[in-house]
Order: sequence, then structure tokens, then C-alpha cells
Amino acid sequence: MSKSRKLLSLLVCVVVLGIIGYLIVPFVLLKYVNGMMLGVHVNVVSLKSLDCVNLKGISINRGNINGNIISAVACRNSKTVIAYGGSVTIKLGSGISGSNNSTGEFDKYRIICTNLSLKVLKDDSVLQLENVGVDGPIVSAPSGTATFKYGKLTFENIDINRNSKAIKIGHAKTFQDGIGDINVYGIKSSIDSKSINVGIDNIIIKHDENLSIRARDVIITFLPYKFVQGSAKKVLVSNPVLFSDTLSVEDIEVAPFPISDVKTTDHLIGIRGITFNANIAKKRVIGKGSCKEWLRALPPELKISQIDQVKFKGDMKFSIELIPDVKFKLHNGCMIDGPAPEFIKALSSTFKYTAYHPNSGGTFERTSGPGSPEWVPFKLVSDTMVKALTTTEDPGFFSHRGIIPQAIENSIKDNLRLGRFFRGGSTITMQLVKNLWLSRKRTLGRKIQEAILTVALESSLPKEKILELYLNVVEFGPDLYGIGPGANKLLGTPPSNITLSQALYLVLRLPAPSRSGTYEQMKGKIAKMLDLMTTSGKVTEEEAGYEKAFLFEDFNDEN
Repeated sequence: MSKSRKLLSLLVCVVVLGIIGYLIVPFVLLKYVNGMMLGVHVNVVSLKSLDCVNLKGISINRGNINGNIISAVACRNSKTVIAYGGSVTIKLGSGISGSNNSTGEFDKYRIICTNLSLKVLKDDSVLQLENVGVDGPIVSAPSGTATFKYGKLTFENIDINRNSKAIKIGHAKTFQDGIGDINVYGIKSSIDSKSINVGIDNIIIKHDENLSIRARDVIITFLPYKFVQGSAKKVLVSNPVLFSDTLSVEDIEVAPFPISDVKTTDHLIGIRGITFNANIAKKRVIGKGSCKEWLRALPPELKISQIDQVKFKGDMKFSIELIPDVKFKLHNGCMIDGPAPEFIKALSSTFKYTAYHPNSGGTFERTSGPGSPEWVPFKLVSDTMVKALTTTEDPGFFSHRGIIPQAIENSIKDNLRLGRFFRGGSTITMQLVKNLWLSRKRTLGRKIQEAILTVALESSLPKEKILELYLNVVEFGPDLYGIGPGANKLLGTPPSNITLSQALYLVLRLPAPSRSGTYEQMKGKIAKMLDLMTTSGKVTEEEAGYEKAFLFEDFNDEN
């Protein structure tokens, strides 16, 4: 055979082998690849190199995993599959199905995916992630959404480790009717055989323009997938009804409770030694602890200098229930532990406190106390003032310890009815505390400050001294502070000569000293108060009759 014929024969063999390889090799590769992974089918396979193949039109049907991948590159020696684009749905809790003849060799490969759309289904909940990247056990996505029966959440910067069962989320946000905007930052979770643990750097809830709540360093644990417990290093609450500044509560722990019955279950909450039993459905809260622990658990924003000096002993317990009707109960065993605090001792001599101008609302410092020019000792005040005060302002003054649970219950009812903080059930001692050391802003935080200082004052001073202080600092009219200036200016008489009718006139001015009528204009109200005092037994009918005759005799003489 000539040399040229040999070359031609060789060329024909190469061409034939090429044609056979072109026709048969992809078919063989397709059969081989489709047998490598359970429940995975590839439509097109082509050689990329001696080690790698190109895959196109990949469909997945593994029972719990279904979807399509646009294209991929699989390399045998490196045991790697790199997939590009597509969408996959995972049903949690479903079994894996596949051909019994499949070797499952692909399951040993390292899977890398980019630009993947991933949907995870669990009962009625749906997790949707876009632009997903997968590198072995690590799944990451720049954004996603979760829809479940309680609402819808959006996510940013999600990382999932399938081996360690850990999840990290940079930011999550949701909106729920009745709650508001919820933003969650720095979520880290892990799952083991006993629990799901979730750590959160920050939770911010924006209910409306007046209420926002922020929780820091939160830990939530699900035990064992049926119960939940939690803790927070600090919770910050901003609400003008609560306080003028943001309030912070530290070291909160919630004992385990059933997830399925979150609304009707009693929740045990601990705050620095104080235990609260809360029930959402019944709108009921019970709190108890030692008085020392109550002070320790107080938000630092409420700890003004006077409260910092207070040391209590004893125990305190309260319960409040809002349905079917408001009920409030209080056991107050708190009292000063040791000698009176310095801020109370300072009241035995001249002291200064903040007073208010009626028109401008501006403040000024007023000097009072024994030895001050306008001070009137208790023994120089007519006893009619005591009768009048304990009729209109505080009927149980001599029997209570500064706080009246029934008055607080009534104030809660009124505040709920009006939808704002309107009144707080103040006693004479509470009013004195407010005038001496607190602002006039009506907030729940100020009432808490007021209650603490009231208990401190009541357990440090006798009732007569409290009345003496009250009568000398309270406002009776525009720029008229104290019983001395009030009696002289409004009645033209010294405090020692005040009649019962005149005393009633002065105390009737206390709720609105700058807007009250004159003595003549208020005689009808004074007469009604005299009837009330007769009914309660504080004065006899003869005394009341004499006062009325004198009251209206004056009126007739002036007209």
C-alpha cells in the first residue's frame, strides 16, 4: 500500500472515530451523569475538558427538593459542581425519593451555586430567598422574605450553615396590625437535638409616633420545639405616657411557656429579683419581690437623687387585672431601713423647691421650711383646715401609709376610659412629694417616683409634720404658695382664724388654683361640702347650720 493510501485510511479512521465519539460520547455521558445523583435529571451534557462536563437543563425531583437549574459544570477529579441560575423549592419534613438504581455518587460532590432562587416551605410558612449563593454547606442571600400565620418578614444578608445548623441574619423587618413596624438586627441562631437558640443584637418595635420599644442582647430558646423562653440584657421604651425620657429596664428573663398557647398562658418574667406573672388574654399582671429588689429593678432614668438615697426593707406585691373590669390590689410592706434619708432631714430647716408662675408656666425657686419668712407652724393653723383637707383631698389620710389602692384602681379606670394619663389617685402625701421634688408632667414614671418618695416620707415623718409641710408649700392661687400668703391674700385673715367655710374654700381651690372662682362665687359648692361633712360625721348638723347661716349672711350683707 502506498504511503498516500495509508494516510487516507488513517484520516478516514479518525473521522469515523470522531463521528462515533460525537454521536456516542454525549449519550454515554448523559446516561452516566443522570445516574450519579438521586432524583436529578440532565437534558444536555457536553465535554468541557477531559475532567469536566457542561450540564444544561437540570431538573431536580428528590421528594423534598424540586426545581430547575439553568446550567452547571461538573468536574470529576475535584468532585465539584458549579451551577448557574434557576429555582429550587425545599419542603421541610418531606422524605427523599429517587431511583433505586442510582448510585448517588453526585451526593459526594461539593455543590456551588450562584444566582439561585430558593423557596423553603414548612406547613403554612414560606421562606423565599433571591440571588442565593451556595458553597457546600453554606447558603447565603442578600435578601429574602418569610410569610407565616403571624405576618410577613423581610430579610437582609442571610447566611445558613447546613452542617452546624446555624443561621445569621443581618437585618429583618416586618409590619403587623396592632403592633407596628418591627426591625431586628444581628440575628444568630443554632439548632441542636434539644433546642433552637436565637441570639439578637437589637429588636426595634415602632408601634406609632408615640411608642417605640428597643430590646438589646436578646436570647430566645425553643425547648424542645414546643416551648419558648427568652432573655434581654436591656429593653428601652419610649412613650410620653410612661415618661418624658426613654426608660430602660435591664436583665429581663422569661420562663418557658407553650408556643401554641402564647396568648392565654401565664408568663413568668423576672427582672433583677422581681417576678411578674403576666397573662395577655386576661390582661393581668402580678408582681412581687422585696422592696430592696424593687428599687434595684427601677429604670435608672427614674432614679433621681432623692430616690438614690432611699433604702427600703420589707416586701411589696401588687396585682392588676383589666378585664372584665379593672381590679387593683396592693400589699405594701415597704418602709425606710435605718435613719431618714438626708433629703427628708433637710425639711426640718429652710429648704428650696420649684414653684410655677401661673401665666408663663416658668419656674422659680421658692424658700420654705421652719425659719423662712412665710412659714406657718402647724400649731398656728386652724384645725378647720385639717377637717377640710381630709374631706376633699384625702379622707383616709390618718389611716393609710400614703398610698390608697382603691384610689389607684379608680384612676386606672378613668385613664383607660379617656385614653391618656389623666389622674393618678394622689393622696396628700403624694401631692406634697410632687410639689417638693418632682415635675408636673403626668406620666406613669413620675407616679412611680411619687410612690417611692411617698413611702419614704410616710415612714420617716409623723402625719402632723406631713400636713405642716403640705400646707406651707401647696399652691392656693396665682403666685400664692403656702397657707400664710393664701389665707392673707384670699381671705384677709391669718391661718389661725380660718373658719370651716373659709377652709373649704381654700381646699376647693387646690385642683385648679389659678382658675378657681372667688369666695362669693364658690359659696354654693362650700354649702354642698358642709352637707357632705355632716353625712360623714365630721361636723354636727348644728355646726353645719351655723356655718351656712354665717356663709350666706355674709353673702346677703355684701349684696
